[in-house]
Amino acid sequence: MAKKSKRNAFKEKYWRAMLDDWKQSGMTIASYCREKDLKQVNFHFWRREIFKRDQESACSQTVRVTEAITVPFTEVSIPKHTPGGIEVIVSGDHRIVVHPGFDGDSFMRVVDLLARVSC
Repeated sequence: MAKKSKRNAFKEKYWRAMLDDWKQSGMTIASYCREKDLKQVNFHFWRREIFKRDQESACSQTVRVTEAITVPFTEVSIPKHTPGGIEVIVSGDHRIVVHPGFDGDSFMRVVDLLARVSC
């Protein structure tokens, strides 16, 4: 039978603080661990673990948000031969073609929504 692990909030808070401090320090992981008397194996474990937890959290929050909101649809007419368009691929699954004169705020909301839905 698989062992069910409990999350230790104190350890997670401690390691989040250590990782933030390390990022601000500009030091290598080896130097930082030596200075703080940390085992590198523990540092790497918590770096991966916190990344994984943040990814899981982001994806689970997205599901709740996308199920709870309705996104209004506005039909947009774009001339067939508009020069200077760009193509943006979001999370490898969604393709957006943007033409000159697009609304930047709306574009960023669409990209953000598609990135969250791709989790």
